[in-house]
Parts: sequence; structure tokens; C-alpha cells
Amino acid sequence: MARAALVPVQMLVRWGTPGAEICRVATEHHSDLIVMSTHGHTGLALEAIGSVADVVIRHAPCAVLILRASRASAASSQHTAPVAQSITMEAGAL
Repeated sequence: MARAALVPVQMLVRWGTPGAEICRVATEHHSDLIVMSTHGHTGLALEAIGSVADVVIRHAPCAVLILRASRASAASSQHTAPVAQSITMEAGAL
């Protein structure tokens, strides 16, 4: 979708703690917005496994938009490898 809208997309692979690395990349790239999906774990499930979204919300250097995954997409994504993307947009592009 980003490519169709002519938004520059850069693929990155980073090793480390996911939440910390997402925040680090956002800082390095002077990002204005982080958009990410969550599976919606709450309560004990959140405490037991931790939440990347929670870490990013608390430590991000910019605004964070969280989208809750639908049950169908969450179930299918468990069997595929995640891909990290950094999208850089110029001011006024929206």
C-alpha cells in the first residue's frame, strides 16, 4: 500500500529487544509517527509475555498509533515471519 502511494519505504532488520529497537530506529530516523499492530493481550497475559506495543508507547520519541489486529489476521500471522519496515515521510505529505 505504501509503495502504491509513493511513500518511501526502507526495510530494516535489527537484533535486540523489539520495543527498544523500534524506539531506537524511530530516534535515528527522526520519525514523526510509529504505526504498529497489537494482538490485544491484557491483564495476566500482558504481564506474562510483556508487550512490545506497551514498551513503544511508553518510550517512543514520537507519536504512536496502535491498530488492533483482527482475529483472522492474528491467527494467520502466527505462522509467518514478521517484517520490520521504517517508513519515512516528509512533512506535509499527508
